[in-house]
Amino acid sequence: MDKLDDNYALTDEEVLKYIDEVEQDYKDWNINLDILVSNLSDNNKIFLVELSELIGDKILYMLYGYLNADNLIEYDEDTAGGMSEFIEQLNNEDTLRLIELFVDFKKQTVALTKDEVDIEIIIKQLKRDV
Repeated sequence: MDKLDDNYALTDEEVLKYIDEVEQDYKDWNINLDILVSNLSDNNKIFLVELSELIGDKILYMLYGYLNADNLIEYDEDTAGGMSEFIEQLNNEDTLRLIELFVDFKKQTVALTKDEVDIEIIIKQLKRDV
């Protein structure tokens, strides 16, 4: 992966804002990132490590935000084009890998088996969608 520009660096105020948002919304998101990461394909695990080495914890905030949004376009709008800005820093191959990584996470959050169905989670997701 090519080294990303420092143009995407967040200010301290922006980081604090994201931390506040994550702390405030975490319980409503019903996302256990540890389990999702452990279920990723090996290629996506490696890519996630590469991303975290380049941009640190920002990748986790991106994942939480994306998984809380209905789609990538909505997430990009919610972040005032932050996702587009980030993707512009990537080469074509890494852009596709990022999308594949996000799809892998999203598939896990919507694929519930009978044993995993939690009515509380479903109700919260429906309320969020409404």
